[in-house]
Formats: sequence, C-alpha cells, structure tokens
Amino acid sequence: RSSDLLNPDGVLAGRPWWEKHIFALLLGTYLAGFLLFYPATWAIDDEGSILALTASLARGTVFLDRAGIDVGTAFAWKGHLLSKYSPFHALLLVPFVYSNWRLMFLVGPAFVVIGAFVIRRMLQERGLPEHWIALYFLCPGLTYYSRTLMAAVPAAVLALIGSLLLFGE
Repeated sequence: RSSDLLNPDGVLAGRPWWEKHIFALLLGTYLAGFLLFYPATWAIDDEGSILALTASLARGTVFLDRAGIDVGTAFAWKGHLLSKYSPFHALLLVPFVYSNWRLMFLVGPAFVVIGAFVIRRMLQERGLPEHWIALYFLCPGLTYYSRTLMAAVPAAVLALIGSLLLFGE
C-alpha cells in the first residue's frame, strides 16, 4: 500500500511525492495551458512583419516588394523593401508556409520544452533540486512570448544551450 510508504509529513522515500515528478507536472501544465489557449492568429504588429518576412523567404527573396508584400515596418534599401527583423528566425517558420501557417505558433512552445530540458540538465549538473525549474515555467515573459511569433523564446533558449555547452560539465 502506498500509505505505508508515506511518513506523517507526506514524504515518500525522503522527499515529498511531488518533488519526484515536478518536472513532468510543470511541463504538462505548461503544455496543457498552451493547448487550451492556442493562438488563433497573430496579435502584435511585429508578428505580422515576421510573418511577412517568412512569406517573402518562402518565395525565395528577402526583398518584401519582390514578393509582393508591403508592411509598414519595412525600410527602404537600394530601391527595395527590407524587413527590420532577423531572417534567421523567419527561416524557422518557412516550412509552415507550405502547410498551415497557424502551426508556426508551435515553434515557441517547442523551444520552451527544449529550454526546460536544458535548465533541468543545468540543475542536475550542479546538484540542485529539480523543483527550481518552477522559476523557468513561472517566468511571465517566457509564457507570453512563447504564444507569439517573436524570436525572444528561441533566442533565449539558444543562449541557454550555449551556456550549457560552455559552462556544463
């Protein structure tokens, strides 16, 4: 019986029952919340510009005007319109132009999941309790930007990966 394994404080094998599964619980909660409120469309003007650049790259050019796209956030350069956003992030989104553009919104959460595993590894390497991963999942900026087409989450997670590779054991 599982009740025989718990002491009066609710501790299982020296640790609270939830601590053994905290990573899976937090990851599952994040993913459930994301799926429950899956973005139906883009909401920030910057996202529209990234989407325009993505469509332009899918048509084989970085020049928005050559792709037939005109957005207010572009700037003129040698007679052409260029996006002010990074083409590297837009390249991550190009495959979704050919299927369903709304699936682009899965890129942010995918990087959140990758980042969670990176943070977990960092905690393990330093012998720190895994429940500190809660700070990662409770970061408001991470939660907000993971629901957008912005490059903030992929950039932050790539920085985490770089830190792990540079400072990891």
